[in-house]
Amino acid sequence: MKRKVLPGILFMLLVVWGFAVSTTDVNAQSCTGTATFTVNIGSVPAQPGTITGVAGPCLETQTYSVTNTSGVSYNWTVTGGTVASGQGTNSVSVNWTGTGAQTLTVTPSNTCGSGTARTLSVTVGTVPAQPSLISGNLAPCIGSASYSVTSVSGVTYNWSVTGGTITSGQGTNSVSINWTGSGAQTLSVTPSNACGNGTLRSSAVTVNTVPSQPSTITGTAFSCTDDVAASYSVTNVGGVTYTWSVSGGGSVTPSGNTASVDWTTAGSYVLTVVPSNTCGNGTSRTLNVTVETTPAPAINGVADACATVQQTYTVPFTSGNTYSWTVSANGTIISGQGTNSIVVEWNSGTTGTVSVTETNN
Repeated sequence: MKRKVLPGILFMLLVVWGFAVSTTDVNAQSCTGTATFTVNIGSVPAQPGTITGVAGPCLETQTYSVTNTSGVSYNWTVTGGTVASGQGTNSVSVNWTGTGAQTLTVTPSNTCGSGTARTLSVTVGTVPAQPSLISGNLAPCIGSASYSVTSVSGVTYNWSVTGGTITSGQGTNSVSINWTGSGAQTLSVTPSNACGNGTLRSSAVTVNTVPSQPSTITGTAFSCTDDVAASYSVTNVGGVTYTWSVSGGGSVTPSGNTASVDWTTAGSYVLTVVPSNTCGNGTSRTLNVTVETTPAPAINGVADACATVQQTYTVPFTSGNTYSWTVSANGTIISGQGTNSIVVEWNSGTTGTVSVTETNN
């Protein structure tokens, strides 16, 4: 019995130690089957290529894309705008709503996860702001004047004008205008850039010119020396000054649209008035004036006369002049009235007077 136990224990130990002990059976048979399983090993997608599209858009919708890779979906994110269509694909439409520096980012993904994102920096523009106030003379004269607005980089300026022409500077912030029409005019400037036209700026302009010729000079065209000063005038126009002068024969005291002239020398003279304003002198107005010497007759005759005796009284004769005589009540003009010599008969009294008025016509 002891001989049979030992082999059994030894067999069990050999099995525990990993050894297979078998007995040879020349009649035993075995079948073997084989299987193969293919495994696809993937990875997250590579970073997309450069995003194509406008990097300086306006407030508008633009299309952006990356090269498409099969099996990859694309998640787009944007600042300053919204993805209008195409989310999940390699091409999207973006509606830009915010100006300035913005970003557009696309992240690729597949069943293994998300890959490295690609970002495009975008600067969103808009139409330019309304220009500053137009600087320059808003009450110019006929002729050339310069105007400007504050310059903004990237902006062009389109100027328009009524009553004049743009001689230089169109497209820039500063222009020269040749004013050809007087009165109320308008100067406008419209800013523009790649995004379109901004709000225009306009200024009302009043274009002045030299004053019109004054009205006809009112006042005497005939004067005498040693008379009181003669008065002259033209119709007054606001904003106009008047310069008076004479070609000779007297002195002028001006007072705006009126003047007084002290004629001192006989002759033919011209009185002139020149209108002027900030734009210069207008056409003058003239008046021809004839100045005559004031007669100064001296009566010659007997100062001691007798009653009922006729006496002759005379003054120097000047051709063309007329003479008007008067005597006191105690005398009678016998003849010569209207001439430079009369005959007077004194009637009574102790004194009498003889007077003559000489007029040059």
